[in-house]
Amino acid sequence: NRGEMGDLFLVHSCGARVQVYTPAGDGVWQMSRMPPQQLGRIKIMMSFGPKGWQIKEGSVKILADKPLSEQRREQPPLGPWQGVEPAHKGGAWSGHWTLTASKP
Repeated sequence: NRGEMGDLFLVHSCGARVQVYTPAGDGVWQMSRMPPQQLGRIKIMMSFGPKGWQIKEGSVKILADKPLSEQRREQPPLGPWQGVEPAHKGGAWSGHWTLTASKP
């Protein structure tokens, strides 16, 4: 057990998109790097839900790509995550992602 994780980085498979999540308490991480005018209005959260670790902006956008039985409620799993939107729709949340504790 490494204790509380610091910032986490969600990197899209194309490498061009990186989202930064900061611990917000109670097992929740909040997307923290966005323009100041958006921080108060847009809440993008990473938390543990019925299907495991997920990223939500209103609805679920990205899920940890690991069996629920291998996920721990205390902290999000590093490694592969998957957008729930089909890639052919080309949405900002689609495709393959990697969650890492190291700044890319």
